[in-house]
Amino acid sequence: MEGFRPDMLLDCRGVKPLTTKTPIHRRNCFRLAVAALTGLSVSCGSGSSEMQVPATGEATPAIVNPLTNPDSGLSNDTQNNDLNDRLLDRSASTTTVLEIDSCFCLAPHTDTTKIYNFTDQKAVLVLTFDNEDIRFDTTARLHLFASTESSEGISLWINNLYSDALFSNAAKPLADFAIADDTISITSRALLESAEATAAEGYDSYRIEFSVDGQSADSAYTLSGFSDTATVHVQSNTGATSG
Repeated sequence: MEGFRPDMLLDCRGVKPLTTKTPIHRRNCFRLAVAALTGLSVSCGSGSSEMQVPATGEATPAIVNPLTNPDSGLSNDTQNNDLNDRLLDRSASTTTVLEIDSCFCLAPHTDTTKIYNFTDQKAVLVLTFDNEDIRFDTTARLHLFASTESSEGISLWINNLYSDALFSNAAKPLADFAIADDTISITSRALLESAEATAAEGYDSYRIEFSVDGQSADSAYTLSGFSDTATVHVQSNTGATSG
């Protein structure tokens, strides 16, 4: 293939490029491979570390993703008049839920992300369950938008979290809050399908049940506690432990 060099090869299962020590998350490898072969500069919208690949084939840091980087520069200025106690209820009919467990990548599955869009409150809660092992380490962040923000703008922002971030006109959060790890609990794990039984690229599929404690912050929001389920595909060749 014209323009191809061995140093452009990417090992999706190994997470890293074959001939460079720059760490690249497995979910980004497909986009990075395309970039290396075409010489285009791309930003990977759903990975744990944003990367750009110029024509030289060398990976360089790009703009961080607010889904995966707690230091994204978003303000927590609770003096802003628009941060008035948002009442966030998972059971409300206006709350929509999206579950993502795959991406544009040679690897069939990634960490599982649950996105709760509290549409009437202009708020989005993002929970991510790590699929490296059956501890299912969880991170969560809450994003608050201006009360005047359109539903379409917020939907585009959500889309940017797990896609190639194509929508430059997406909404921008007013504030970004980390949800404490100790307020999220995995209450049960059940193996749905094993890799040996399904030959599913070395993944064991689990159904987990989890709970999120009710909490609030600085009169900016009040989140009602809730329980839910998710499916997480664990890489069976990573030596999963129950830890």
